[in-house]
Amino acid sequence: MHPHTDPRNPLASPDRDEALDQQILHALESKPTPVVPVDFAARIAAQASTISIRARRTRAPRYGLIAAWSSLIVLSVAIFLLSPVSLTLHAPTPLLALECVLLAQLVALSLWLASNRFPGRS
Repeated sequence: MHPHTDPRNPLASPDRDEALDQQILHALESKPTPVVPVDFAARIAAQASTISIRARRTRAPRYGLIAAWSSLIVLSVAIFLLSPVSLTLHAPTPLLALECVLLAQLVALSLWLASNRFPGRS
């Protein structure tokens, strides 16, 4: 017979289960009172003053800036590789259209990087 279902077991009594339920309910419904030490603010201020300002100031990673400069390099290489092909053709072709689109992207990205509106510039 299982010890929790045995009627002779004093731990399996319904009164004990009810008392345990009441204790759990009381613990869940009671709001704990926070205890803050009196010298808490002074200790935090003392710890903050020991850390140097350079150690506290962290630089945010500049993934956008890195991606923009990488894109400029990739666009420049792509235009450089496409230019001999598009110059030898005398009719408008998809390669010439692609080169014009890449050139427009290169100009737009260069202007955006040079402007003060680029995010991450200080």
